[in-house]
Amino acid sequence: MIETDLDHCRIIMESLNQGGGLDTEAQASLDVLNHRLATLKKSYPQLGKVAFSAAVERSRAQASVQTMS
Repeated sequence: MIETDLDHCRIIMESLNQGGGLDTEAQASLDVLNHRLATLKKSYPQLGKVAFSAAVERSRAQASVQTMS
């Protein structure tokens, strides 16, 4: 499972490094990691402040705006 998570992280990082925002594959990876983080936060409330980086959140917001257009 950790290896799979690292693959998702790598996909997101590569997408962010290209500077064009999150592509479809990166968005799917982010969705998976977001779900896993939410599950962990339910089991471990002390993780409540753990979040994705500002760069990821900006890219996620951009992707949402582009999807709505």
